[in-house]
Amino acid sequence: MNGKIVTELGTKVDTDKDVVLFDNKEVKKQEEFVYILLNKPIGYVTTAKEQFRKR
Repeated sequence: MNGKIVTELGTKVDTDKDVVLFDNKEVKKQEEFVYILLNKPIGYVTTAKEQFRKR
């Protein structure tokens, strides 16, 4: 960052003033967002736990 090698996790960066390089390429803040909308077909269940398992 700004010509110094940073080795400490959690180092704060001011995106307006600081220049951050990785593999000699400038890392920039991404300004554009991409939204992806997925529709689940009827009859499919999406869950982290099995709700309909018979005992």
